[in-house]
Amino acid sequence: MKKTSHSKLRPLAGLLVLLLLTSCLRVEYDECPPLQVSVVVKDKNYYNVNKVDLEDAVPENLPFRSYVGNLTYELRNMKTGEVVAQKPLFDVPDGITTYDITFDSHLPFGTYELTVWGGISDDEPLSADRQSLALHPGGVAGGDPYLTRDTLLYTYNRYAHTVEMERIKGKLIVETWFLPRVATASTNSVDHLRTQVDAAFDYSGQTALSRDADWSADADYKVWKTILPPSTGDKHSVVDIDFRDAEGNLCTEILPKNVNITMNRNALTALRYVWAWKDDEGKYGWKIYILINDNWEVYHEMIVD
Repeated sequence: MKKTSHSKLRPLAGLLVLLLLTSCLRVEYDECPPLQVSVVVKDKNYYNVNKVDLEDAVPENLPFRSYVGNLTYELRNMKTGEVVAQKPLFDVPDGITTYDITFDSHLPFGTYELTVWGGISDDEPLSADRQSLALHPGGVAGGDPYLTRDTLLYTYNRYAHTVEMERIKGKLIVETWFLPRVATASTNSVDHLRTQVDAAFDYSGQTALSRDADWSADADYKVWKTILPPSTGDKHSVVDIDFRDAEGNLCTEILPKNVNITMNRNALTALRYVWAWKDDEGKYGWKIYILINDNWEVYHEMIVD
């Protein structure tokens, strides 16, 4: 009877040992890889830079901070709405081409929303909830900010992601040919521009901005550039250039007419003002061109030839 009892216990003991070994192996095998994100810069150049000879393309292989100098991010659990990770604005380290983030290994599997802002200046602050950015508040010059917001699925097999930073503003380029020497400066105003962008890349608000330009260089060909937010709509923005002399007086005899333009995100908008003889009127005046795709077109009010 005793022998029979022991023989019945042996299989049970063996099964218990097997279960314990399997449990240990499973814990080691199922150790969760942490959520990892590589942040890269998508908009290193304006999308139409190769069609605008007034702007030089920058190399695509420069360090990260050559394009975006600082970053700030937050990670939100999409199910609970809780912010589970956040880092205040910091300078991007030297010598890296991607900025890699490894989140806490105890982060549970799920769906997360990552928002990354970059290139933020002190003059253009993020909102208190970090969900929107003020563009040129009080008419300040501002910087060249970037943004990305991405939804990340975090599972055992999907834990490594790449997100791409995109430029928020555009750039206006004004070129003059044979500008009369009396004009040494100008006040350039552009209206119907957006004042705010949220983390979903939705723009809002409306404002007009003025920028001073220096035209004192002794040259027939001169260029002025400024970074601006997008327009409120197609051809909604009006460029008004008021040339002034060395004493600050308005040069009324050479003021060009206003020009309707469209400022777009990550795009160059280019105008050319040529002071030339106008045969049909028998006097000098401005002939204005606007760059459409890769062609300079003569500008006539809201129409181009």
